[in-house]
Amino acid sequence: MTSVLLSSAACSGEEESPRPEPPGTTPHGTTSAPSTPGGAKVDLSHEAINEEGMGPLRLGMNRAEAEKAVGASIPDRPGGPRCKDLAVDDGPQGLILRFAQDRLVAIYVLPSAPESLSTDSEVHRGTSREDAMRSGTGSISSRHLDDRHEEIVLGSTVATSKGNIIKFGILDEKVDSFIAGQRDFADLHPCAGA
Repeated sequence: MTSVLLSSAACSGEEESPRPEPPGTTPHGTTSAPSTPGGAKVDLSHEAINEEGMGPLRLGMNRAEAEKAVGASIPDRPGGPRCKDLAVDDGPQGLILRFAQDRLVAIYVLPSAPESLSTDSEVHRGTSREDAMRSGTGSISSRHLDDRHEEIVLGSTVATSKGNIIKFGILDEKVDSFIAGQRDFADLHPCAGA
């Protein structure tokens, strides 16, 4: 959600190009440290997550590029046969970066994550099922896993998303976890089981 500044030209009917947000400004209007080589660490707890990434993290980055973008280490660890779930050193609890063949393919928010981790439409852990459903602009599907659990999948209509999705894990009518990224890797289960 990019904010656009309006001027008197807009009120008079003249067209004005949107002004870009200053470097380091997030979709919520807060600022983060710029991601420079060996630069300051980016506080990911206030960066919005969408089908393309999170703050300076973009899907498709390799691990070294992601480390450079956030100004912190992303230690390697064993994973499943298709992917690895990795955490940023000193990053927000419950935030997982999913890599496949050394490329970032999804961003996963676990049930242990703080509510400050949210999508760009401000859906976070604890958001009602109805509000999560209303946050989509593309295709929406749902499947009940049992009486208390449901998965909601939002597909994007944005041409740049390349078919990426956001999947919400619903527990007792509230968002319990979510993952955004490539459809083949946006699974609400650890990679070890994939």
